[in-house]
Amino acid sequence: MLEEQDFHIPQKEGAKEQELRIEQERQELLARVASSELTTMGHRVAWLMNHHPDTRNSDIALQIRYWKIFEKNIVKGDHVKLDDLYSLPRLNSLVRARARIQNDYKLFQADPVVRERRGTLEESEREKAAKTPDYPVYAVFLDESGKTSNNLIVGSLWFLSSGEESLALHLASSELKRKRNFTREFHFSELKKDEVLIYKELIDIFVSKGGAISFKSISVERSGIKNVQVALDDLYFHLLTKGIDPEISTGRAPLPRILDVWKDLEEVGADKLLMANLETKLQQAAASIYDNKLIVQRCVAIDSKSNIFLQVADLVASSANRVLSREEGTPNHKDELADYVLTRLGIGLTSSLDLAVGDLAVHIRL
Repeated sequence: MLEEQDFHIPQKEGAKEQELRIEQERQELLARVASSELTTMGHRVAWLMNHHPDTRNSDIALQIRYWKIFEKNIVKGDHVKLDDLYSLPRLNSLVRARARIQNDYKLFQADPVVRERRGTLEESEREKAAKTPDYPVYAVFLDESGKTSNNLIVGSLWFLSSGEESLALHLASSELKRKRNFTREFHFSELKKDEVLIYKELIDIFVSKGGAISFKSISVERSGIKNVQVALDDLYFHLLTKGIDPEISTGRAPLPRILDVWKDLEEVGADKLLMANLETKLQQAAASIYDNKLIVQRCVAIDSKSNIFLQVADLVASSANRVLSREEGTPNHKDELADYVLTRLGIGLTSSLDLAVGDLAVHIRL
């Protein structure tokens, strides 16, 4: 586990071992940022730099946001009592965490002019370095379903604002699991009959406490598709671009914005290639469709085991698949959950779902 005390380079370590260790820590840090499971100062600083680009450039901005978001029991609005300064994280501690993340892990980089001033902009990076605007973030969590069904489906959970909703939802979901003594991953295919209630409670948490979030899914008939994985890769791209359009047209979450995309990790090599290709296609779309007002920050595949948002995306995708692929017969507990999920999201339970639009969700049929 990446802890604050791990922010150092061991004395006796070869270059190759150091490189492998740092990459492992880097991936773990990204997973922490994606899940909002933030147990150390380093996790929280990285989360802030991901959601608030101004904190990459200004250590004062980093300190203020850190205090306001993670020290709410001490900091009230814009006021801090002098005696409370003894209890609040100090600037030099936050700076050390920020420098470690930017310099060693090469994540959430500051703008070139700031890096120049800090003396961390390498010569090879000077020409290609570009400014990262301080825009809000689309954080999108994706999962797929239907490889052996009549329909291929990609489901998603979208965060549309500053990201503080993710902190609240992570805490509420963790509390639910603690109260119900539920230690497993929420996964539709593994749903047991006596677990339907806690799955429903999880969906209720996201619907009632989610704030600026939305759920989107997209499907296409599998008939005639020779390469299922290629088709799924295309569905990821179409869901993201078609999912952005209503946010712009309704004015709910208009551009400009930064885009983070997270997918459930299944096969390391295949997913790494998929996400690299997806990132390239999205960057092209950002220029040609969105007039460079969409900043594609990263597309990453991570393990869903510790990420409740990817688990919820799985429930959305699998529920849509269950309804679309429903056959005659006696419904079981999985049908019950699928109906509940789509009903709770405001989507009709038709067998076509050609274009189903609910209060929080939309299903697109290609």
